[in-house]
Amino acid sequence: MREIWTPSPIPDAGLPVAASADEFLAGASWRGPMDKHVDSLSGSSFERAVIDGRPYIVKHIGYDLDWLARALGDRDCFALTMWRTGLLHALPPTIDHAIVGVAYDPATDRVSMLMHDIGRWLVPAGSEAVPLATHRQFLAHMGSLHARFWNFPGVPGLLDPGKRYMALTPATGEREAAAGHNDPVPRALGGGWAALHAAAPEAHELALALVTDPAPLIAAFAETPATLIHGDWKLGNLGAHPDGRTILLDWGWPGRAAPLADLAW
Repeated sequence: MREIWTPSPIPDAGLPVAASADEFLAGASWRGPMDKHVDSLSGSSFERAVIDGRPYIVKHIGYDLDWLARALGDRDCFALTMWRTGLLHALPPTIDHAIVGVAYDPATDRVSMLMHDIGRWLVPAGSEAVPLATHRQFLAHMGSLHARFWNFPGVPGLLDPGKRYMALTPATGEREAAAGHNDPVPRALGGGWAALHAAAPEAHELALALVTDPAPLIAAFAETPATLIHGDWKLGNLGAHPDGRTILLDWGWPGRAAPLADLAW
């Protein structure tokens, strides 16, 4: 029988959460800023650190920092929920999330994640095709994630199903611009939707109606099997360890959904 995940209660499953990034970086011999990867499209900021001679990456997340958090309504940090509930620790052994510590600073309402520096094993930036064996590994390990959490009932604090389909709309771009934000993805949304309208007006109207009010889409998906999905399964978040495990980063869209939502993305 397929195993079904039973989450621990929120808000705390006994997994440690530091009071700030300074707490888990107290022993760092070096700490400095890090340029963002070309595929890192949210508003989060990054640092590098060396602890006990080993390289680490620190990612800082906050509603005030990240346009994606604002677009998804993520005020409590989905990644923090994944950590606190033990969901990250329950991932199948085929997947490495690379996170070794999480901090929440109530004074700033920001979350910081300490991660192993696994940059050398990530899919290289650019448009080169990945090897077929790597592509097949990623698909197989996506399947292992979905199978691990088959019939996942959901937990509070993850992405609401409707918000998943409302984030990348013209309205998001308009809100971000009105607030004075200048991130490249929200600025591109209006032009992208306009291009779709020019190329396929009927498809544009159907798609815009569903992302404006996704209730019919959510109702249809509710009739299909559900699992825990990553939600942002793309090459910019993926890598392959030499031992065959898949690296899966950036838990900014996780939640209960149809497994094909990951595949379609």
